[in-house]
Amino acid sequence: MRRIATVLLLAACGGAPASQPASPATPTSASTATPVPAPAPAPAAKAAPASPQPLANQVPAPTPPRYLPIDTGDFGTAGPTLVRRVDPGERWMALCQARSDTDGDGKIEIHIGHHGELYGDQMDLYLVLGGGAGTQIEALAGASEDGRWLAIVRGGKVELVDAQTGEVTELRGADAQSDGRPGAPHRAAMFAKDRLLYIRHVPGGDDRIVVHDPKHHGEREITVPGRLWRIDYGPDQIAHVYTVPSGQTFPKLATTLGRGECIGPAMSYSTYGNSGPKPTERWIDLTSGQERAADGGEVAVGATIVRTPSDGALYFDGDQIAPPSCKAQLLAVLPSPVRVIAICGEKKQAKILLLGKGLQQELAAIDRETDHYRGLEGAIEPAAGVVCDAGLHCVATATNRYIDLKGGVAEHAWGSKLYVVHATMSSRKHEIIDVATGARAPIKTADVRLEQGKFIVDYDYNLVDIETGKILGKVPGAMRVSANGRVLRPAVAGQRNDKIDGPLRWSAP
Repeated sequence: MRRIATVLLLAACGGAPASQPASPATPTSASTATPVPAPAPAPAAKAAPASPQPLANQVPAPTPPRYLPIDTGDFGTAGPTLVRRVDPGERWMALCQARSDTDGDGKIEIHIGHHGELYGDQMDLYLVLGGGAGTQIEALAGASEDGRWLAIVRGGKVELVDAQTGEVTELRGADAQSDGRPGAPHRAAMFAKDRLLYIRHVPGGDDRIVVHDPKHHGEREITVPGRLWRIDYGPDQIAHVYTVPSGQTFPKLATTLGRGECIGPAMSYSTYGNSGPKPTERWIDLTSGQERAADGGEVAVGATIVRTPSDGALYFDGDQIAPPSCKAQLLAVLPSPVRVIAICGEKKQAKILLLGKGLQQELAAIDRETDHYRGLEGAIEPAAGVVCDAGLHCVATATNRYIDLKGGVAEHAWGSKLYVVHATMSSRKHEIIDVATGARAPIKTADVRLEQGKFIVDYDYNLVDIETGKILGKVPGAMRVSANGRVLRPAVAGQRNDKIDGPLRWSAP
């Protein structure tokens, strides 16, 4: 398998953000808090139609809608808190909190072990809409690209939540079984941009991917051979899925990482491979419902599958872009028209190239024996105007122009702007490069701690707007930054980053 071991393990780890210090080797105690009663259970959800029809013809179920509470103010309640996920637009938040003295020692506290495992009082996961105590759930499986729609697991059922209204739709027949994979989101559902994909299990038969329209609740089934284990992240037109034979168990990952939806920041952990059946990788066209042949498939861009099979060549679907002698290793993918940044060649003759149909542009020469790259997982999140690999090589998407970083390393991209660090043994300097104009502006900041859209928080807790190049102020203790340029911090100031108590609050500098 190409990416399942790393991507599914790391993509949605329930611990603290990278900005938090790692937990110490021995468990540490979180600060105590007075008990807070759990919120009343939310009302039953409405049921989606049992017999899916084509998306265009489906009508909503006539049953009255049900809602999760939308509140205002701070997010969560008092008590030890770990952030599971937040909406960049600040509308919702998934929090792990200990809210009662479940171990009977007269106080509410948690301890975090070396591998992120939790000790002490029971931590549960809560979905908070708008503010307040929120609703206890079992898992947050996914969110739409615009952040409005959420797929959750609650009461052993998979539900669709409209974060704007609180309306809940039960996805009848959805497979809510967890595979218990540490650090990965629940397997039941995810989003292809703003379409919901969920799994419908058919005992004794082939499973289905259900493509669901969140707004109108129309849905369509696509049959997948065998038992559908997982749908990979970020599909658009083509979904990358993993299946096992019907009647068999799911693969298990041997790891020391803490388990469950709520885990703390791990100081370190190890993995030892998978046990159980070997999954089959499949590429499913969500428009036609057909499976696409894709030997060595790495990533899909629109309707194109970028492939690096064992012969060493690079293909876009059936078109050979680079010959077998390339031994292609993908580093980044540019949007339509599809192009890639890849390593090509052997040992000291290797080069980093920009490759596409009728396009071969050398970006740098490297030694494959001494220069090591992480592949697609190390790429910076693509921006509209520029795409980078791990930050060493960046290309303007509109012109294919190579961006000369002058020895620097890009840390964040947004629009046509790059935030770049120049490091020596004695100093670190930063600048913002506008790839559209070539303008370079030095800025007196530090490396990136947090990022969202055009905003970053550096390691000196400066909040920076890289679009304007302005430092907006100091934000000590920031845990997340939103697309609105506000930061998430404890409502009660002065807490240490490794001992956070709720509730939490979005605030400006």
